[in-house]
Amino acid sequence: MVTTEKTLRRTTAPGSDPVAVADVKEKLRIAAAVTTHDDVLERHIKTAVELFEQDTDRAIITQDFAQYRDDWPEDNVIRL
Repeated sequence: MVTTEKTLRRTTAPGSDPVAVADVKEKLRIAAAVTTHDDVLERHIKTAVELFEQDTDRAIITQDFAQYRDDWPEDNVIRL
């Protein structure tokens, strides 16, 4: 059996986050007018989404990927 090296790359990132900073601030009881920590909250949201997607092999928001292969599979089936 020949093993084929493959690489999966994201070609189009999600257009938005699944959770808005405003929603997180509301849940944490941070006033909407206080914007001091918005950048940090945004980074935490992005990191949480990336970790979830890596751990579950699932994308939360629609995005596009391209798969690059060294060789065509012998059984003519591409498994994603």
